[in-house]
Amino acid sequence: MTQLGTVYLLHFAAPGPGRARHYLGWTQDLGARLQRHLGKRGSRLLRAVVAAGGSWTLSRTWFHATRQLERALKQRHQHARLCPICRPAALARHAADERFRRHIRGVSGGPIDRGAMMESDSPPLLAPNGGT
Repeated sequence: MTQLGTVYLLHFAAPGPGRARHYLGWTQDLGARLQRHLGKRGSRLLRAVVAAGGSWTLSRTWFHATRQLERALKQRHQHARLCPICRPAALARHAADERFRRHIRGVSGGPIDRGAMMESDSPPLLAPNGGT
């Protein structure tokens, strides 16, 4: 049985190591995972960003998503195209594009609703070093 969780995209305020601007991850408990990132117990990339004085923002989420969706999005190497902070107009067009919804539905293997396509309704989360 396929486990469902949340795919999330973090946007860095300044380029991280190797000029990375985004982090894409999957979790079954988004709140706990973000707390681990804030507590410097998350991914190696995010620890390096925070150690360098950088900050990050939760920019987009896909709920009821599989790890296969995370893998497919990572393999595109186009995180900036998915980021509403980097490309707000393009994201709005994609959310209304039925072909895009069908493509994502095929990758995730399950139904995708409009809420899963758009940024979460919660306020942006920021790393403790900045973003205020």
